[in-house]
Amino acid sequence: MKRILVFFCVLTVFSVTLFGQFNEAVETNWDGVTSRLAVCQQDGFRLYVQVIFENSNEEEMRAGVAISFKDIYLVDPGTDTKVFILKDADGKFLAGPVSDFNDGGRWWINAPPRGKRILWAMFPCVSEDTVLDVVIPEIFPFEGIEVISGSFEKMNSHGTNLFPAEVTLISARRSSGSVSARMRLVNDSDIKVEGGAVWYKDAYLFDFENGRKYPVLKDSDGIFIAEPMSDKSDGGRWWPSYMNKEGKSLMYLKFQAPPDPVANMDIVIPSLVPFLNVTIAGKSGVSAPSGIEVRGLQTGIKRVLKDLAALETEEEIRIQLSSEILFDFDSHQLGSNAEPVLTKVLQVLREYPENAIVIEGHTDSEGTDSYNQELSEQRAMSVKNWLVSSGLDSGRIETIGYGETKPAASNDTDEGRSKNRRVEITIKK
Repeated sequence: MKRILVFFCVLTVFSVTLFGQFNEAVETNWDGVTSRLAVCQQDGFRLYVQVIFENSNEEEMRAGVAISFKDIYLVDPGTDTKVFILKDADGKFLAGPVSDFNDGGRWWINAPPRGKRILWAMFPCVSEDTVLDVVIPEIFPFEGIEVISGSFEKMNSHGTNLFPAEVTLISARRSSGSVSARMRLVNDSDIKVEGGAVWYKDAYLFDFENGRKYPVLKDSDGIFIAEPMSDKSDGGRWWPSYMNKEGKSLMYLKFQAPPDPVANMDIVIPSLVPFLNVTIAGKSGVSAPSGIEVRGLQTGIKRVLKDLAALETEEEIRIQLSSEILFDFDSHQLGSNAEPVLTKVLQVLREYPENAIVIEGHTDSEGTDSYNQELSEQRAMSVKNWLVSSGLDSGRIETIGYGETKPAASNDTDEGRSKNRRVEITIKK
């Protein structure tokens, strides 16, 4: 049996063996709206997923809820591994369409009458021949998907989230210190274009080989070098509703340039859907990388629990962290070694999004009772603050300081006192 994999809603197709639920209509939480997985492919640098939402109703669908990109993931049931969307150093996910950047980015779900919306995301690569589930809130997961491995076909035209307009890439060329991209949006239908504003602050080039993104350049007044421009909010944006029926609009953006040896990049304007693997012509004279770093996250929850030496029962999961790892001596400020271990803790806590969390601070018996009590409370609060700043809901986290009153070992030896200086995190099941 064969299946057809459609790239970016155009007619260019190729045949591969049928796996999982590619291009099958999957139920969503909204009557008349289905979703289908169109792309799940990797090329050794990033794994690209595209899901198309189709609205069969005669009226616009506005769900009234948002999909947070932090809640979208791939899972390998065989190895108990989750793979999350790539995120840049500013905490923004490489995904779209983007309504706002709360929690790193989210999309307030909507679809025009008899129209489409295209949800896309970039993930770290996985092992070849991996079979994954694609999990997205508000819809049934796509299960048993075998990831396709191979170079992305260069596509000069494809559909957009400015339904029903399509976009064509005219050129992408380097000049002194920059890369200029020229595109043409065309609406061949008698339907008015639907979609939110194109924010130039959200557009970038993605150097997928080196994991860096390069934003649109600004002029001396802080305005993005881009056209068309409806107004200058946040440096400039364009409202596509200005496009006429059966009309067109030319788009031009000037990006910060990567080093000249970087030959191929993705051009990302979230509401247009990315152009992948674009060859950049010419030279810019740039030799050193700049831009913004991009990184990914893969988690195997069982492995992480083992790494943390967590104790799990039917009622709770308890994680014990040494104060020597988390804090500088005699301080409640998190030290330089704290983030790696807290990142692992965060991975576990995200597996239990509705469960109560208790963070306990403990000390040894050195010092006064009042001093140890205050230090234990401050240390528990420092851990909570870090977790909340990383996206956890503060309302489900309780902190308690026990001072020296609950030792885990004898305070008569250095080894015992070291075990007593700790923070314990408990997840209530």
